Amino acid sequence: MSGTVPVPPGMRFTTSKRVTPQDVDRAEEMVGRVLADLPERALSVHVTLNRLADPAAPSPALVWVQVELAGRCANAHAAAPAMERAIALAGERLRDRLEPVRRGRECRGHRVSS
Repeated sequence: MSGTVPVPPGMRFTTSKRVTPQDVDRAEEMVGRVLADLPERALSVHVTLNRLADPAAPSPALVWVQVELAGRCANAHAAAPAMERAIALAGERLRDRLEPVRRGRECRGHRVSS
């Protein structure tokens, strides 16, 4: 982990056995970059990385990111042939979903029950 991009404390990861530490580092950096320019701090972040064992699957690398911001959630999912690409796609989708927050408007998503 490079340590150059701040990430929320308590960021949680769920991984399969076929996910490397480098994949986790890459995902952590991606989340940090996406959240860096938000006007508010993320309350929680959960990232799931999975690599399917089926060699016939066209997109065996799966990424799911859930971010909670002041009672709102933003989710991003991606699947790709390689984990690096799936992480990049999830980052692009998360950035798109958080764009209203950057602009000072309400985030697309749903209210998180307390």
